[in-house]
This record gives sequence, structure tokens and C-alpha cells, in this order.
Amino acid sequence: MRRANILSKLLSCQGVLHLATKNGNDKVDQAAGICLQFDYVSYRKLEQILSMDFQNIKWDEASPTQLDLFHENIRGQMYYK
Repeated sequence: MRRANILSKLLSCQGVLHLATKNGNDKVDQAAGICLQFDYVSYRKLEQILSMDFQNIKWDEASPTQLDLFHENIRGQMYYK
């Protein structure tokens, strides 16, 4: 991975942490859920959703998007028992 790409991702992560301290963890979690529901995976989209009154947005909260975390290098809960 190129160094500029790593730096860009690091700055995005720091930006999300800043949004969490500015807006509160619960609100950022809800906005992140909306982003996952609509497949928006950028800092700007998260920031836009937080700037709107997203409480009135209709989205299917009953079926949140599950991340596909199946990989041979990821240890499951049985590993830690």
C-alpha cells in the first residue's frame, strides 16, 4: 500500500474520532449504521449525514448490515476460550 494512501486512511480515522467527540458516540453510531445501510463508506458521507436531521430518515433498522468477517487469519471466539 502506498504511503499516501495509508496517510489518507489515517486522517479519515482521526476525522471520525473527532466527529464522535463533537457529536457524541451514539449519534455517530447511528449515522454510521445509515452509511452502512446505503453502502456509503466515506468520511464526507458520514459528515453529511451528521449535519442533517437524520432522526427523520426512514431506514430499515431491523436488519443492520453485517460485515463479512470470514477470513483464514481472523480468529473466532472459540480461539479465545
